[in-house]
Amino acid sequence: MPSLLGILLLFGIIIKNAVLLIAFHQKYRAKGESPFESAKEAVRVRADVAIGGLLVGTLLTLFYVPMYAYIFGKK
Repeated sequence: MPSLLGILLLFGIIIKNAVLLIAFHQKYRAKGESPFESAKEAVRVRADVAIGGLLVGTLLTLFYVPMYAYIFGKK
């Protein structure tokens, strides 16, 4: 069951990323950029955000969550 929930969450993240890519692409197209340039810029901006989010999320789950579980789990 937890793995199925993980797969559902993964699908949600993939769909959200696709929607945001299209939104960024449309924003750059509205500014007058070519389709290729707006697609390239949308991917660049989203990749920066995604990489930063993954790094922060990884650090939080690997260090802070176990640390807080240890601190608050002592009784």
